Amino acid sequence: MVFRYSWVAGAAALLFVLYQLNGLLRPTVEGPPWQLIIVAALVLGVAITWTALSYRVPTWLVVVINAVAAVIAVARVSAPETTFALLPTGETLSRLDAQMAQAFETVRNGIEPVIPLAGLVVLLLVLFWIVGFLFAWGLSKGHPYVALLPPLVIALQFATMDRQTTGAVKSAVFVAIVAGVLLAITLDQRSQGTGRMVAVGEWARTPRRLSRSSGGLLAGVVGISVATVTLFNGFVPPDGIIDWRSPTGLTGDFYGSVSYNPFIGIKQSLVSNSNTPVFAVRVNGDVPADQLYFTLLTMETYSGGQFSASKPEVVPLEETLWVDPAQDFAGPTDTIIADIEIQRLRMEWLPSAPFPQDFASAASIESAVRVRTDDGALRFEGGLTFEEMRYQVLSEIPKPDVNALAVGEDGQLSAAFRLAAEADETVPNPVGTIVLRAEPPDVERYLELPDDLDGGIAVLARRQTRNLETPFEKGIALESWF
Repeated sequence: MVFRYSWVAGAAALLFVLYQLNGLLRPTVEGPPWQLIIVAALVLGVAITWTALSYRVPTWLVVVINAVAAVIAVARVSAPETTFALLPTGETLSRLDAQMAQAFETVRNGIEPVIPLAGLVVLLLVLFWIVGFLFAWGLSKGHPYVALLPPLVIALQFATMDRQTTGAVKSAVFVAIVAGVLLAITLDQRSQGTGRMVAVGEWARTPRRLSRSSGGLLAGVVGISVATVTLFNGFVPPDGIIDWRSPTGLTGDFYGSVSYNPFIGIKQSLVSNSNTPVFAVRVNGDVPADQLYFTLLTMETYSGGQFSASKPEVVPLEETLWVDPAQDFAGPTDTIIADIEIQRLRMEWLPSAPFPQDFASAASIESAVRVRTDDGALRFEGGLTFEEMRYQVLSEIPKPDVNALAVGEDGQLSAAFRLAAEADETVPNPVGTIVLRAEPPDVERYLELPDDLDGGIAVLARRQTRNLETPFEKGIALESWF
């Protein structure tokens, strides 16, 4: 390792990239840590290339050797039980194809940090193997920029993908690494005017030092860069100004999978008209199928003509209370166990029957599931649902007492039910005066309307609920109108 300055600068750049990667992937739940696999791929890429070039192996043959070794490594990571004498088989390729499809879906639509899926680990393994090859080849053949630029480019890409704000310290470290790389290349070259790298000591060394003006200029550039990034950091949205991900969900008939936009237009149908099955479920319980429904999450906020879900407060499965007691159903319930298998649904919210009380699945899935305490919605953090994903949910299904819902404040049938009784329709039996539960706290965010709401909407709502008394029958009237 003669080119010591470039080796040191390159190692620093690679360590910085690996540090950034920790912010994009979650820890491994089962099997060896993904960090170990990535570092091993990087080391193998460097070691194989450096050793082969030391024995004067042609570059094209070095590429072939690395490719064969990388294929074996990919097969062992993606589906080790399907290989034959370390070599991939047809089943290995089939498994790898499914894993890569899931990985690309997560790259396009996942929210960092994501679960270290096998496909994602394979992508990173190949990427860092190539980086290791370029690093060793560039320093061996006298092409320092080929060796040292890839880690810097990858660092910028990872910074773009990371949703967390880049602080001044991280920006300063990156700028310092860039400056160190340029300085290392300069010091390792025979002269500043040539692009050919030579080992230190092959020619007579001439005294070389960084002039005061150059040092001041370098320090000034670093300082101004860090100050500029810090100053204007707050003016750039966290997600950038480019739509990296499509804000809408296309139907399954188009792409073969279905996702639902968490921003629902007031005039848009909430039920997909696609014939694509999104999930299948087997239910063990006493609730009839026509009375059972499944939810993703509650759109409780209305603004700008759209319903949306505010930033959810989620808790891990280990928490004892999954639903805020103030928001939970206070009446009798029926218990069911739903065995759910995802088919074409691709999103981070898991369908479940309300209100979930227990969850069971593979350890890698359970560790990433969180519960939204507002409504008991299940969130698959760091990943998207995938085909044949299975889990079981124990839910307490509310059993509303229609006899209580049909009465007004006087304990008699409310207006809508009185009209139905006068028309000889079958109506519930009034249960007399009932005591209402206290209004839940923080209920305003569910009921408040935007200041710029069109007055015609309020007029229309009053017209549809005219002469009705209770919130229950007003809600039914509005639901029927919609």
